[in-house]
Amino acid sequence: MTVNRPAEFSPPLHGIRGLAVLLVVFSHLGNAGFSLPLLRHNSIGKTGVWMFFVLSAYLLTSRLYEAVQRYGPSVDLILAYFVQRVSRIYPLLAFVLTLHVFFSGFGQATVIEHLLLIDGRAELWAIPVEFKYYLIIPIIVLSTHVARLRVVIGLLLLAVAAATAYSVFTPFDISNLLSLVPRATPFLVGSMAGLLFGRGIRITWEHPPRFSWWQFSPLVLLLACATFFRFASLEWRSPIGALLSPWVDLLMSLTVVAAIYSTFRWQTMRVIFGSKLLVFLGKISFSVYLLHMFVINFMLRQHVPIGPALMPWIILLVSIALATVTYLTIELPGIRVGKKVSTALSKSSYYRRQEKIPHAVKPAG
Repeated sequence: MTVNRPAEFSPPLHGIRGLAVLLVVFSHLGNAGFSLPLLRHNSIGKTGVWMFFVLSAYLLTSRLYEAVQRYGPSVDLILAYFVQRVSRIYPLLAFVLTLHVFFSGFGQATVIEHLLLIDGRAELWAIPVEFKYYLIIPIIVLSTHVARLRVVIGLLLLAVAAATAYSVFTPFDISNLLSLVPRATPFLVGSMAGLLFGRGIRITWEHPPRFSWWQFSPLVLLLACATFFRFASLEWRSPIGALLSPWVDLLMSLTVVAAIYSTFRWQTMRVIFGSKLLVFLGKISFSVYLLHMFVINFMLRQHVPIGPALMPWIILLVSIALATVTYLTIELPGIRVGKKVSTALSKSSYYRRQEKIPHAVKPAG
């Protein structure tokens, strides 16, 4: 049996993103005192954010790499890449900043700083960090056009080693820093996976893989890393927390890549991460991420008379409902516009390239 898995955002990858946003929301619920019975889920949110970082780097690198391989490098392709990024991020960001003006007291200067990605307060901190790496992805992908893929992968491995060494010798608070350098490892690991998987994974076997408990190892490691991040967030000043954080950072990044690969390799993981609930949460995860704190803060201020066992679930459901609305009315239209413009730019790049090739045959339609 042969299975081809192109590098695309398949439903199970949406499911991984759905799990990531659940970790973030439950972390903030725990931090606010809305804890589930018998569970301590405060300060586990960085696990979810790291998952976002790896997934974003993987997806964007693989897509741009495939486009460059198909159409060749061009200004139009890079422009299309940034058009999609801006149309994906800014419509919802602008809406959320408007909410912060009314509910969080953001002034004009603060809003402008967030739009320019030079500030990131509270849950907004991850956006400027991620966007900084967006600027690096085209450099990584274009380098594959002038050097062999194995050379580029080797350079990325050196960059991961350098980022890990930096974190080892310069321990940092794993709270909401805007610097990319301490956060480089998950992005770099995601880009390496994007280049390796971007050419499509070809899996060949005579019989489907037998069930094995090893199939669950990526999921188990993700939860184990979440447990450590909770410890590190609370005890990062301790010597052991500072010593272990960079290595768990690296392990976490590799574990997310393993989870991505597991959705290609094992039916069990495709079923788990491809569940309708996780896939749906993955699709609306950006809205959930940016809106859930408004719901949490509202419940804290209003002292809504709801039992402590029900409160976390009520907040989660309200956050999902609001996120669904903003996804359909703000995110999705922006995504469609960005895709339409970027597709036109990509086709323009292709046809200009074909015109330079004598007797090139253009595809019908």
